[in-house]
Amino acid sequence: MDTEKILLDTFSGKAPDEFARELQAVTDHFDDDVDLKRLTVQLSMLSSVCSGDQPSSIQDVIDKLQNMGERVQFTEVCKLICLLLTIPVSSATAERSFSTLRRLKTFTRSTMSAAHLNHVALLHIHQNRTDKLNDDDIARAFVSAVDVRQHTFGKH
Repeated sequence: MDTEKILLDTFSGKAPDEFARELQAVTDHFDDDVDLKRLTVQLSMLSSVCSGDQPSSIQDVIDKLQNMGERVQFTEVCKLICLLLTIPVSSATAERSFSTLRRLKTFTRSTMSAAHLNHVALLHIHQNRTDKLNDDDIARAFVSAVDVRQHTFGKH
């Protein structure tokens, strides 16, 4: 959304310093793909050339840029538009979650409560973090939580 806002604001005549926070966030997000300094200069030039235009969509921005015929001058802006257009709009994250749940809730675990299933799913999803946990510390905390467990397993 920030990328789209930056492009629309630039073509309506706003200078890059008016949306510096969004610009920094976008360049941080795209990491090495976009150069912040070059993009800022190109957006400044573009803003002065296109001041007063009121594009309503990214397609208007693309059309205007193509009509200018000088895409060589605005390489970083073109990269930004390409990145914006190639970002997939999908439900892949949700699909992965459902796939994980399907693997976790097998036939043998079909009687598992919803709360227990949520806990197991979180452990599976964040496996890289759970691998770093110390099993002995978890066992000690479990035993020390209830007096009956301390009596059964002993105090450590």
